[in-house]
Amino acid sequence: MTDDGVRQGTAGTPHGPYGQQGDPGRYVKRKAVSLDALWREDATFAEVKRAYQYAINTGQAWLMEGHVGRTAMRLIEDGYCTLGHEGRYDFYGSYVPSRFEVVPGLMGSTSYVRRMADERRGRGES
Repeated sequence: MTDDGVRQGTAGTPHGPYGQQGDPGRYVKRKAVSLDALWREDATFAEVKRAYQYAINTGQAWLMEGHVGRTAMRLIEDGYCTLGHEGRYDFYGSYVPSRFEVVPGLMGSTSYVRRMADERRGRGES
């Protein structure tokens, strides 16, 4: 345990509901997000994006039923979500890189999401 109560592994890796990485060695507690928005028909797009981003960050998106992983990848491709903080393996054993493993500006990076949001605003989309 560290002074702030975050349990660290021997390599400084997070355990449990921790792991939002800002810089190497510094981890911040994540708030739990309800994943029911993945299936609710009345969920707003903001709720859906938040739920999918959480599922991507935790790796759950790559282990759930097929449509969840496909939708998560589509949200990443369209620039609504970033890749997770850590690389993960999907159900089939394929590796999904982290946002830190892709070139800045390319699909899945935070700069890609910002650029796509700017383009949507320029076209008058939300």
